[in-house]
Amino acid sequence: MPESAATPPPSAAPARPSLLRRVHLALRDLMPDTWVVRRNYWHLFGFYPDLKQPALLSEKVNWLKLHGIAPIHTQLADKVAVRPWVAARIGSEHLIRTILTTDKIDDIRPENIPDERFIIKGNNDTGSFFVVTDRNAFDWQACRAQLRQTLYRKFYMVQREYQYRDIPPMVVVEELLEAEPPATRMTDYKLHCHNGKLAFVELRDWRDTEPCVAIYSRDWEHLPYILNEGRASLRPCRATLPRPALFDRMVQIAETLAGPFPLVRVDLYLARGQVWFGELTFTPAAGLERLERIEPGGDRTDIDALFGARFDLQEAKRRIAALHRMAF
Repeated sequence: MPESAATPPPSAAPARPSLLRRVHLALRDLMPDTWVVRRNYWHLFGFYPDLKQPALLSEKVNWLKLHGIAPIHTQLADKVAVRPWVAARIGSEHLIRTILTTDKIDDIRPENIPDERFIIKGNNDTGSFFVVTDRNAFDWQACRAQLRQTLYRKFYMVQREYQYRDIPPMVVVEELLEAEPPATRMTDYKLHCHNGKLAFVELRDWRDTEPCVAIYSRDWEHLPYILNEGRASLRPCRATLPRPALFDRMVQIAETLAGPFPLVRVDLYLARGQVWFGELTFTPAAGLERLERIEPGGDRTDIDALFGARFDLQEAKRRIAALHRMAF
């Protein structure tokens, strides 16, 4: 399952960008990586990140985006290629059933997908997905048109996330896990791991019609923080949610998968009394999110600085060097 709910695509094909927009994107693609990274950060937060001596966690994530990507990151950012790697480490029973994997968009047709409920997504970016709960009402033609526009774009160039650059484009159709009441859809457990250890849990809860987000510690303490992406995209959960019965197993799985890496977010789900693997994200929100206090006022970077101080960049550099040497 991806990060937010999806609806069937519109019947019309996606509009072609205007000439001015295409010129803007072409010029952006010509700019140096550091310029783009710094500009995008400034655009959201109002100041430029220090990429020479990063101190904030968000600054360190952007430093990793520029200096911390090894070939293994490309393999594991691929939603198809990551599966055997994950199965070898935590067991194939934690993988959501795949219905169809194809490099031909025209294969996305009802006769090739027998399930009633499923999710369609691209393997080489984030955000290209369709949650299908009624196959008879789903607009298959518009879905294929949308996939043609998104699957072959230079997604990595937008935020310079080079782990996505060399992933062969494919479409994946997976079983749609059923949410258990009182949630209206699957709760997202996003376990942020720093240098192989769980740093905090980002939970996205769907008990109401609008989702809420909460941050929990390793001990399941509800922390008064929120991940700010420069705009209020999700409201904070005010109530403390019960600690999941399989939380210890979730932490074990996340740290097993995160072991070699300086930073990775491990997305997991709970259904049928089982932990399910979602995906690995090596630059969460492309480094354009920061932990902030829920209550306004004061220094808006103090929590970002707190977690940044806890993240050992020298240890991260050692792990990056090891990743370049290792054969997976």
